Amino acid sequence: MTMILPSSVYLLGVRINIVLTSDRPDVWGEWDSETNTIIINSSASEEKQCVTLLHELIHAMDDLLGMNLKHSSVYGVSQLLYVLLKDNPEIKEWIFEVLRPVEST
Repeated sequence: MTMILPSSVYLLGVRINIVLTSDRPDVWGEWDSETNTIIINSSASEEKQCVTLLHELIHAMDDLLGMNLKHSSVYGVSQLLYVLLKDNPEIKEWIFEVLRPVEST
């Protein structure tokens, strides 16, 4: 079952819009700090869209926290995070289990 890419996420209390589009075939993705929007290239594979979303979210974190990361650092961290979660499903599952809301009785 393929999940649908969410239309927005919250990051440090800021709503980040996510737009899947074919309007920018020249890029895989892009973070726009003026509109708090991430665009993702709709022609990319789902795997490429995933790693691109991580990459653009790290750009957003960088902007929101004023860390001034080099693009090579953003690229490296996004690739590393992607392969960590992909190659270690037990870590991904554990993280999501810890984050799962507690059901009230």
